[in-house]
Amino acid sequence: MWGRNVKHAANYLKRCSISTSLGISRSEGRAVNSNDVSDYNQALPFEDIPGPRGIKYLGTLHHYMTGRLDKYKYQDILEEYFSKYGPIFKETLFGSTIVHVCDPKMFEVIYQDEGKYPEIEPLVEPSQKFRGEGDLSLGLGNSNGEKWYNLRAIVQKSMLKPAEVSSHLQIINEIANDFVDKTLHKGYSDDFLLDTSIWKLESGGALSFGKRPGYLECGSAQEMEAMKLVKMVDNTFTLATDLKFSFPLYKYIKTPAYKALLDSEQYINDVTSVYLSETLKHIETELERTDDFNDIQNTYRFLYSLLGHKNLSKKDMEVIVLSMFIDGLRTVVPVLISVLFCLSQSPRVQEKLFTEIYNVLEDRKYIAASDIAQLPYLKACVKETFRLYPIGLEISRINQNDMVLGEYKIPSGTKLNLNNFVLNRDPNIFANPEAFVPERWLRGSEHAVDAHPYLLLPFGRGPRMCVGRRFAEQDLYVLISKLIQNCEPHWTGEKYEHQFKILVYPACPVKFQFKPRQSSSK
Repeated sequence: MWGRNVKHAANYLKRCSISTSLGISRSEGRAVNSNDVSDYNQALPFEDIPGPRGIKYLGTLHHYMTGRLDKYKYQDILEEYFSKYGPIFKETLFGSTIVHVCDPKMFEVIYQDEGKYPEIEPLVEPSQKFRGEGDLSLGLGNSNGEKWYNLRAIVQKSMLKPAEVSSHLQIINEIANDFVDKTLHKGYSDDFLLDTSIWKLESGGALSFGKRPGYLECGSAQEMEAMKLVKMVDNTFTLATDLKFSFPLYKYIKTPAYKALLDSEQYINDVTSVYLSETLKHIETELERTDDFNDIQNTYRFLYSLLGHKNLSKKDMEVIVLSMFIDGLRTVVPVLISVLFCLSQSPRVQEKLFTEIYNVLEDRKYIAASDIAQLPYLKACVKETFRLYPIGLEISRINQNDMVLGEYKIPSGTKLNLNNFVLNRDPNIFANPEAFVPERWLRGSEHAVDAHPYLLLPFGRGPRMCVGRRFAEQDLYVLISKLIQNCEPHWTGEKYEHQFKILVYPACPVKFQFKPRQSSSK
């Protein structure tokens, strides 16, 4: 699925060799900021940017609606466009034109143009509409400008400080231990995607509400609630994908697809709201009952840190908590699955990783921040997985100044998608690109790659870098360490395939067998 079109290398190199009238080599991917007016005036017009032909205003939308182009294989379509048109191309969908950029040196110029308030398109546009119509906070991912900036300034104090993130390790370890116990007891899973989704909800719920929801209890009402949450999140992303590649009637009338999406969003919001209200009431009761504020702060650490900000509205707090609770289902979970799949396909890497983990942890049950710092090969495995199986196809930006990318004028206000994923398996960048080689990311290794710093950015970069990055990485490092410490994962499914549903997600049954390791315990 992620394989390069066979013509890609030749076509790309051919395009890279072309020198423009500006003396810009596409092989370098240079982009000239429009502060130099002469450069901008000499650039080729925006209309000359190549891309697929379409009907006026409608663009290529009809190809997706008729099935000529498979919207769920959007990643393959973008790869084909890159192979055909080169590192910059545009596509129009019902009057909305997006310029796709596929060169790290162009990425660098776009990031340098961001300013104090980087602008983006919402990842899930119908969800933005739902929140706006429901008098709810839009949250970070749906906001721009000063509103976004002020909310980000508050949130990052609780989510990006390493000491604050690692302070949650006790509960993260506890949940991971229980999940590994459950996994080893069963020995196999025919739906490990669901299993890990429930684990992530348990983890996100514990961080958000200061107590475990109980989702790992087999056959319980809580487990059923978790399953429904997983289903509603999947519905939201599936329906949002359908709406993305259809006439945008939902913006004016409540179409059946949009109504179904609203139902899913409402359920997720309602469950979160109930948990949050109960937690806030409990905190209030505890504050009236005791003077031991340290105990309350330690129990409800994440929520308590938000309550300390007088400029944070309750609506904003609710959407931040919802993100902490839910967002990992479409981000952390597919990465975890892909890491385990890659390890199952490479016994050499799996054994090397086990040796590193065991040398640091031995049989200890608790993983501390200092332990994670001593696991560079684990981190390299995760990074290599991001290369082979990225979960996002683009980083969205709206440029605030006129600029030149490649050889073309890019007027301010243009929707830009930074599609670095198309380069992740480029043989001109990565030797043996289809192979899982974590050593690429280890300094001093003979396999170390001298990649452009803007090439692989799974969490983005700059002021709009994913605010949940450190929590996501911590979750991954802890659970992967414990699984490999205690068992050998073996893939028992069929071909490992993915589909596009706003983000990229497994499209096949996720099946693993877990063989216990000898002489090890959590």
